[in-house]
Amino acid sequence: MIRRPDVRDQVLEAVVAGAKAVILRPFYAVDGMDIQQFTAALGLLAPFEEIIAEGEPVKTILSVADGKASVRCFGKEGQMLVLVSDYSARPTAEVKLAVNFPAGGQRPQMVLVDVESARVVAQKITGATKGLTLPLQGSRARLFYLGPQSKLPDLGRKK
Repeated sequence: MIRRPDVRDQVLEAVVAGAKAVILRPFYAVDGMDIQQFTAALGLLAPFEEIIAEGEPVKTILSVADGKASVRCFGKEGQMLVLVSDYSARPTAEVKLAVNFPAGGQRPQMVLVDVESARVVAQKITGATKGLTLPLQGSRARLFYLGPQSKLPDLGRKK
């Protein structure tokens, strides 16, 4: 059986890849679940409107250290949205990432926050951090914020 594409994941992939707008136009009949997934994706992205409007794809900061997952980063001025995804037949439960901050320059300690749960996944991330492990928690795609905690927008969820 072919798995129907997840609209939520498609919207997240498009925006973190650099799309400034998304149109819901599937090649199959749209139903209530599609609308629910579309609004769920927009709800995850809404607190990061400024980063999305003014940012750009970032290619060199994070990379998959092992496994079959992929990672995309989109950022502005030291703040990033990080999308980790695994669309294989058997998605992994967690993804190990290599951290590749550019050499030189002072940057504040950063936090990595799971946007969906508003849970801090890693704290005190600096230029010396070499790796991170991110949970997918049963999702094929999971959105994270990486940046200074002081700039983290209110996610409207229990922390």
